Amino acid sequence: MISYRAMDIRPRQQILTLIAIALTFASGANDVASFTRLGGVFTSVMTGNIVLWGLSAAQRSVSLFSHTAVSISGYIIGVAGGTWVAHGFKVRGDGTMIRDVVHVDDIVQGTLAAWRSGYSGPLILGAGRSVTVNEMVTIARQVTGAPIPAENVPVPPGEMPAVVLDISAARAIGYEPAHTLEAGMATVWPDFAPEGVQS
Repeated sequence: MISYRAMDIRPRQQILTLIAIALTFASGANDVASFTRLGGVFTSVMTGNIVLWGLSAAQRSVSLFSHTAVSISGYIIGVAGGTWVAHGFKVRGDGTMIRDVVHVDDIVQGTLAAWRSGYSGPLILGAGRSVTVNEMVTIARQVTGAPIPAENVPVPPGEMPAVVLDISAARAIGYEPAHTLEAGMATVWPDFAPEGVQS
């Protein structure tokens, strides 16, 4: 019985290995194309983009900064959107904890504002508005029109009950978040909506 199981599993493992190799090759080929044709950024290797983002700051290259920011933003949005659609939310505790959720485009604009103003030192960027986790789930369902499941799980030790940010220093140099949570979700949902589902 054990030998038969091993024989049954081996072809499946080989297929998965071949798929992994094919995906790796495709990812590498895609990065070559994006690096040579899309302004010197990667589409799948985020470590490389983070390095390039740091170089853009050191070289004060707005072009390289914006290119890498778009690539990194797309990756973050893709991971978040895919997680929502595929797995739903895990809500820690009763969902009354509050968080400041900011759109990645606003973070980019805040970074550019600090750069252009010559600001030096720590700077807090955020939405300037905190919402409960329950509100986030409700807004996600309203914006997407999808029945996103939410599972309440125990609160781990050390979890912060509230995140409230003071963005007054950022506002003083011209930063102003442009996206509400609702508007921000609406900008990314069309890229991840299953076929036939519209917000």
